[in-house]
Amino acid sequence: MRPALDLLRFSTLLLSAVIASDTKYPNALESAQLESLNSYIVIFKPHVSSNNRKIYGRWIENQISKDESWNDGEQSSTQFPLESRPRAFGLKHAYDINGQLFGYSGQFNDILLKKIQQHPDIAWVERDSEVQIQARDETVVQNDAPWGLARISRRERLHGKHGNPYLYSEEAGEGVNVYIVDTGIDINHADFESRAFIGTTIIAGEVDEDEHGHGTHCSGVFIGKKFGVAKRAEICSVKAISSNGRGKQSDMIKALEWIINTNKKNFENQRTRSTKVFRGSVVDISIGGPKSIALNMAIDAAIAAGIHVSVAAGNDNGDACQHSPSSSNLAITVGASTILDERAWFSNHGRCTDIFAPGFDIPGPWIGQNNSSRSTSGTSTASPHVAGLLAYFLSLQPAQSSAYTVTPLTPQKMKKLLIAISTKAKLANVPSGTPNFLIWNGEGSSNISQLQF
Repeated sequence: MRPALDLLRFSTLLLSAVIASDTKYPNALESAQLESLNSYIVIFKPHVSSNNRKIYGRWIENQISKDESWNDGEQSSTQFPLESRPRAFGLKHAYDINGQLFGYSGQFNDILLKKIQQHPDIAWVERDSEVQIQARDETVVQNDAPWGLARISRRERLHGKHGNPYLYSEEAGEGVNVYIVDTGIDINHADFESRAFIGTTIIAGEVDEDEHGHGTHCSGVFIGKKFGVAKRAEICSVKAISSNGRGKQSDMIKALEWIINTNKKNFENQRTRSTKVFRGSVVDISIGGPKSIALNMAIDAAIAAGIHVSVAAGNDNGDACQHSPSSSNLAITVGASTILDERAWFSNHGRCTDIFAPGFDIPGPWIGQNNSSRSTSGTSTASPHVAGLLAYFLSLQPAQSSAYTVTPLTPQKMKKLLIAISTKAKLANVPSGTPNFLIWNGEGSSNISQLQF
């Protein structure tokens, strides 16, 4: 895995992946371009009206049709709302994220790219970069109780992996909608107790099921009966990473759009049912790639819509601010710690890292048999600890339809709470400028007001 990461880092530097069309934004595409990678993400300026976006859609469709080289690809089934029909070599996704962020992605030649950059309605253009799951390859199979759960329910360091209790309230995520953007989920695994569901698969040609294992493992740490933090939450799979553990940032943005729209529908449906409680929504993104302003904007839009988002800091032993989604302003960016209360040697760090969670030798469910398990390491396993804790804390509130409902914990308030009650200054090998905070679940307290500040 290390050579692949290094190659990705080198090609990112070589390509300087961001392109701006306005002096308000930095222009970083100043060097060589990789001929085979003509995929871009394009963001409209905020003031562009719906009618002007439709006019733009007809314009770009006309531009694409002028070049016969774009007309040889297989027709896509994706609907492009700018009155256009996308092609495999042309338009890919259209974005309408919570009515705040509009744009599209696709493959364009140099001539059309320049026209897009110069168009007065366009604020931002960046290369569509590859993202990867943030797990390390040093994995072994073991079925012992997770040390990570025990660690987050106590203040002091553990002195062994086995025999440590995990203290938690029985609400344990009940009534919280949780989503995971990953390689899919083995929804039939016993650890999920029929609480895992298929939502959507963004990547064309991919099956809904998890054929890699990463998404299943992270979901288990998130909500699993044995391995998870939020043991009563229900999880929805949003598959945006292929079976080889890689994907595109454009697909991640489309996944976030789907989550926002689906969450709105679920909230309205649950609010009208007396038998179904709703206490909030959480997303885990245990994925990393080059820094992407477009992806960060999409994540911030999801958070502005009231969705809590936890993301992996990354595994390069470098600055989390140089990657996405770890550089998102509003998400909770999670570094990895070890059972020895050290920062894991691979974990990214710096001011963009908000908090740490167990992320080394973490057991969880795996694909294969319905009771398979495996231990993995990476900030990928740290982030679902935090996502699970977000769901856990949300479930301690009264349902939003309840007569006893209180002002909900917004993502901003939750982030402050998580940091305020964290175990502080206990981790070794945390570089200067990196917050030394380790998550804590309140040791089983069911009264959220006792934990607030």
